[in-house]
Amino acid sequence: MVRRARFLDAYIPHLHTAMNEVTSGRLMPGVVELLQALDARDDVVQGLGTGNFRRAGELKLQHYEIAGYFPGCVGGFGEDSEHRHELIGAGIKRLRNGSSGDRVVIIGDTPHDVSAAKANNAFALGVATGRDSVEALLACGADAALADLSDIEGALAIICGD
Repeated sequence: MVRRARFLDAYIPHLHTAMNEVTSGRLMPGVVELLQALDARDDVVQGLGTGNFRRAGELKLQHYEIAGYFPGCVGGFGEDSEHRHELIGAGIKRLRNGSSGDRVVIIGDTPHDVSAAKANNAFALGVATGRDSVEALLACGADAALADLSDIEGALAIICGD
């Protein structure tokens, strides 16, 4: 634990500097608009699941100006586990905060994200903005898959089960 804290104290300033030096990073199509639409709903709670350490995740959310959609940066993080399904499970538990919740949707762009969703009895929405195609994400078990999130109404219908 002490080593991790020391590592993060050294790593976070370097990450901050590196992110400010990179000009090519961007959010994928539809991300901001979908976050806005989900944020406007009373029946949705948004969280983050990432292999990044929490402080690194917070920094990235701030850098891309979407931190406001994840108040308190609640979710599952790299310090919870090195296994994706376990960190997703930790995030789901934190977001539920004692309630059972009706529907959990995990949105991800890799087969690991899909398997983590399935391991936690969540709906897996694959988004082919990474290396894997829509077909590949469906083949590995995604409940639905989209090329990207630019069809806001379609994405909302899938996420909210409408």
